[in-house]
Amino acid sequence: MELACSTLKEATELSGLFVKVEEVFASGDLPRVAEMLGMMRRSLALVGDVPEFKAGRGRLRALEDRLQGMVEGSLSQAGGDAAGSREEEDQYVAALAGLLLAVDRYSTVEALFLDTRLAFVHSLWEEACTSSEDVLVWLPRFYT
Repeated sequence: MELACSTLKEATELSGLFVKVEEVFASGDLPRVAEMLGMMRRSLALVGDVPEFKAGRGRLRALEDRLQGMVEGSLSQAGGDAAGSREEEDQYVAALAGLLLAVDRYSTVEALFLDTRLAFVHSLWEEACTSSEDVLVWLPRFYT
């Protein structure tokens, strides 16, 4: 009986979240959106087999894709920027990455990190190759 009551409560909360998340998207509060999508994912794990929520997984995936689209460009740009204080930049990047991690987009964060870091390393390598300095002298300094 308690399990049925709990499932009914989750279903009610999930219905409300599907409606409320659109308002939160419109307000631009992306941390709150990520939190809500995480709650929706957990609720769908419990009530996803209920006929009324069969389409819920697809709707959730579309909402997660939407959040990813809103965050991805800013994260990519912030990860490659050198302007601003390093600590502030790191906090901003961590916050953006946290939004994607909250909705299980680990591979996206990993790919963006690699893209920005590889571009940086490539530019350093090109710089070293065009300088008159010997690469064997330059390389140890790269790691310091």
